[in-house]
Amino acid sequence: MYIDKHRGFDPLVFDGMLLYDSLVLKFRRSDISRFYSLQHLLSMYLHS
Repeated sequence: MYIDKHRGFDPLVFDGMLLYDSLVLKFRRSDISRFYSLQHLLSMYLHS
């Protein structure tokens, strides 16, 4: 495993962390709409 001396860890891991962070940010933005759609699905499931 190649360790980047400046950052102190594997660049692949670093890129993975960046990707994960951007995904988390995207999900946080759509959190409210996702919550409501989940609620909607749940109520549909309960009423069927």
